[in-house]
Amino acid sequence: MIAGKRPGFWGVWGVVVFLMALAGCQEASVPRGGDGRGAFRVSQVHIEPSFTVIKGADVAKNQPARVEAYVRLRDQYGDPIKGVGQFRFEFFEYRAAFADVRGRRFTNGGVQTVDLRSVEANQGHWDGITQSYRIPVVLPAEATVGRQIVLQVTFTQEPDYRLRDVQVLSRDGAP
Repeated sequence: MIAGKRPGFWGVWGVVVFLMALAGCQEASVPRGGDGRGAFRVSQVHIEPSFTVIKGADVAKNQPARVEAYVRLRDQYGDPIKGVGQFRFEFFEYRAAFADVRGRRFTNGGVQTVDLRSVEANQGHWDGITQSYRIPVVLPAEATVGRQIVLQVTFTQEPDYRLRDVQVLSRDGAP
C-alpha cells in the first residue's frame, strides 16, 4: 500500500472475489469413503467401563441377572455417533495372566444379538446423556458365579464390516 493512500472500493472487492474463486477451486477437506457411505461412518466400538455393570437378579421385578452394557460408537474423528447395524454380545470365562483374557465361551445364553436397524430400536437404546447405546443383556446362568467375566461386543453394519471390543467385568466394581 502506498503511504497515505487507501485501496479503492473496487480494489477491495477484487481481492474478495479473487479469494472466493480461489477457495471454490479447493478440494473439500472432508474425507470421503470410496464405498459411498460418505465421511461419517462408524469406525470404533467401545464398551464404556465406567457405566457397564453386572446387576444381580431382581425377584420382585422378575428380572434375571444381567449386564447393563453401555456401548459407544465413534466416527473416524473419535466423536460419538449413532449407527445402524447389529450388536452381538458374547460372554466368556475370565483367564488371568493370559494375553487374551477370553476363556471358554458360556454356552447357554453366551451369545445374544441386538438389532439396531429399525428407528424404534435405535432410539429405544440410545442414551443421550452418555452418548452411547444402553443395552441390557441377560447374564448366562453359568456366568452368575465367579468374580470376573469377559464381555465381548461385535458391531456389524454389513457382512464384511465388523468392529469389536472386549471388556473384563467385575462383580464388586474392581478391575
